Amino acid sequence: MKRNYLLLFLFAAFQFAFSQTSTISDGNWNTSGNWSSGVPADGATATITHNMTLNKHLNINDGSYTLNGGSIIDNSGGTAYNIDVRGNGYFEVAGKVIIEGNLEIRNFGEFVLKSGDTMLVKGNTDFRNDSKITIESGAVLIIEGNLEMRNDNETTVNGNISVGGNLTSRNSSIMTGTGNLQTSGIIDIKNSSQIFGSTSGCSPGPCEYGSGIGLPIELTYFDAKYTSSGLIQFNWETATEINNDFFTIEYSLAGKTFNQLKTVKGAGNSNRELQYEVFVKTDFQQDIYVRLVQTDFDGAYKTFNPIYLRKHNNEFISKQEINIHPNPGSGQKFQLNINKEVESVDYLLSIRDLNGQLIYEEQVQLSNNGKLEKEFNQVHLKSGIYLVSLTSKNDNFITKYIVK
Repeated sequence: MKRNYLLLFLFAAFQFAFSQTSTISDGNWNTSGNWSSGVPADGATATITHNMTLNKHLNINDGSYTLNGGSIIDNSGGTAYNIDVRGNGYFEVAGKVIIEGNLEIRNFGEFVLKSGDTMLVKGNTDFRNDSKITIESGAVLIIEGNLEMRNDNETTVNGNISVGGNLTSRNSSIMTGTGNLQTSGIIDIKNSSQIFGSTSGCSPGPCEYGSGIGLPIELTYFDAKYTSSGLIQFNWETATEINNDFFTIEYSLAGKTFNQLKTVKGAGNSNRELQYEVFVKTDFQQDIYVRLVQTDFDGAYKTFNPIYLRKHNNEFISKQEINIHPNPGSGQKFQLNINKEVESVDYLLSIRDLNGQLIYEEQVQLSNNGKLEKEFNQVHLKSGIYLVSLTSKNDNFITKYIVK
């Protein structure tokens, strides 16, 4: 009898140990060698601290998967993999997740998106059947498809949810919190459901609910130059756009009073890099200031810092240009070059992620030729896209930095 108990104990201990696994290297999810105890099963406890490429559907059924500082990326062009959390399963994201397929949290499943992190779902999302969802402050859930919330689902949003399609809320599904919800399509609320206390839907889209501040556009650069044909060429790029109706290009001769030069339609909602190029015919024969203004569908707007165009040798030259080398880089060291005469003052170097979260900040001094070499010894920049800015009393430079 004692022998039988011992065998039973050893078997249970083996099963418990095998049900826990963690990543030990970057690579494909479904490769056993990338895990301490093999690829996690549906009901396993898994900890992900590396950059994993998704090459299987994730079914978290009564298990617990925690992403802590790593990433889960479903590469585009192949199979669209789904993530399904159910049966008291738990999925916590403190990192970056991109899936081409659908996200389902159902049947008492729980999902937590931690503060400052982002998850992108390119398919549809379904919260239902007593599921529990938490989007912490500063976190962003971007859904390119539709969102359905049904059957006693509880969703707490203290960050942001952006939905590219429609939202349907049914059967006592409740969304609360201090954050913000934005959709490109309609919002349909019925059967004792509520979204931030409202039981009224919204049609047609775009729609916005909640007391929090919606995601602004992330402008990575804005530049202008005078062409040989007499036109001014404007170029800018956005990393994200939420609720963006249109841009306005404005000009000023003295840098004080600005007038409208041209309007350009925005993309509405976008989570990928978008480049804009506009040519404008003018009769300006002197130095001018130009700037960009972005306006939301609800009329809210944001004005970006102007740039100064100097007339030289029959062409306008943008005086405020900045570039970074190498780019993409390792995130450990880079060099900034400013193509203008810089002031002999301290500049504030800031690095932010695409959610606006401040990652690093320091007062720096530029060399006489506008160069800055920076090495990071105590800050680790994870793989992703960052906005690097240099700011003084009179200057404001910003550029995009990609960490491999």
